[in-house]
Amino acid sequence: MKIGWLADGVGTPYGAELDCSAWLEQKPDWAEVVHCPAWKRPPADVEAFVVHNCVRYDSRWIGAFGDRPVVKFVHDAWITGSPVLRRWLLDNCSLLMFYSPTQFEELAYSCDAGKVVYVPAAVDLQRFRDAALPSRWGNVFVGRLDPAKGVTAAIDWALVNGEPLDIYGDGPAAGHIGRDSLPGGIRFWGRVDYGAVPGILGGAKRFIFLPLVQEHYGRVFVEAWAAGCELVVNGAIGALWWMEHDRDGIARSGELFWGGIKEALC
Repeated sequence: MKIGWLADGVGTPYGAELDCSAWLEQKPDWAEVVHCPAWKRPPADVEAFVVHNCVRYDSRWIGAFGDRPVVKFVHDAWITGSPVLRRWLLDNCSLLMFYSPTQFEELAYSCDAGKVVYVPAAVDLQRFRDAALPSRWGNVFVGRLDPAKGVTAAIDWALVNGEPLDIYGDGPAAGHIGRDSLPGGIRFWGRVDYGAVPGILGGAKRFIFLPLVQEHYGRVFVEAWAAGCELVVNGAIGALWWMEHDRDGIARSGELFWGGIKEALC
């Protein structure tokens, strides 16, 4: 089956982009993926569509879909992008995919729960397990430096408990954190490549993740768990649902993703 793949590209790959890349690598033989940029009408022989982050796509794509089946993966809170296209996708998709029931429950828009399935983020767990060291030290925060993602709460945790903290990441709070007069035990290292994250987590004793708003999944939480960190977290993490209800499913992201698409489209 020839599948049109709609996904916004970004300069820095975050969770959605990492997941898309991993799922493409796990593509089954029955699926042929055709990348569909926002500015170009898809080829006529595309049989179905899978829509990821789609801020750059507008309501003209409704006509481009025609009567072909569409699957939508909701990677975030979906507060940006064309409201007309969003409403059409929610009403007309063959299948809606979410990272967790927590994310679905937080969705601000109504949709048919009967066509919703859950797929965990595509994390190479073995890569993080292999990085776990027998001797570990310190506390880390790794992730996007947005206060909503919990970096300021992690700093507060370190200040309250008199603990050291190493901060890795980039984002809107990076400038302020980099300029602040942090105590000696709290160090800001800035952005690191994703390839360095297993080693950082594998050598840390604790991972501090206290998001201030609901995390639809929180892949770095799963990465830290796989790397053997002690977890200092709160309940605002969608991946906790998988930990509590289907821990084995965390390792089956690609199988669940493509299996759901095949059932919906084939």
